[in-house]
Amino acid sequence: MTSGDPSLEVVQVERYKNSPNHTHSLSEVDRLKWPKVIRSLVEIEVAKNYPPPAITSAVKEYATLELDLGYLVKNFCISQRSTKGTVFVHPEQLKKLERHGWLTFIDSTHKTNRYDWRLFTLYVRDTFRCWNVGAHFFINNENANTVAEALTIIRNKYCYWSSRYILADHSNIEAKSIKKTFSGIDAGEQECQVLLCVVHVMRMWMQKINEKKT
Repeated sequence: MTSGDPSLEVVQVERYKNSPNHTHSLSEVDRLKWPKVIRSLVEIEVAKNYPPPAITSAVKEYATLELDLGYLVKNFCISQRSTKGTVFVHPEQLKKLERHGWLTFIDSTHKTNRYDWRLFTLYVRDTFRCWNVGAHFFINNENANTVAEALTIIRNKYCYWSSRYILADHSNIEAKSIKKTFSGIDAGEQECQVLLCVVHVMRMWMQKINEKKT
């Protein structure tokens, strides 16, 4: 029904039969924004050059108390490497990782603080072809053992994550850590193949080509 004034006309759009329901509550919409809030918070805290334990504490407190997000937080350390990190995940995001994690994109953020801690984020592509966050982890040194430990915690402690393909950049460390986490057929599991990002590979090639020989 419409009125005589065009500015007051209301158009109702109904769902086509058997089409996906794109209606979301305000709480669901806010939940989709939370990973961005957490990511921004980490970047802000590390920029202050606080000691790493203080950064971890601030992120954990803000995520669990201030925002009341219900994040699950796990600290870990690798004694033989003298490295440590923090995994923080949300149950709703873990559901997406379990359901759509057959294809996962691993992304890392570098050079945001003088301690050189790195923020990693796992993304999955949902049924609407949108990339959503599956989990985060924050480590003080990027090596295969430390990254693998974070991935293993996410996979074994928090959810059943069975990935067939993981998209990474040209990092050999990430490729090794994925192989450590997903043992494949030898362990009676599905093989997990590492796919390299074409953009990162081409960028690396161009850097190597343009390097001046000494």
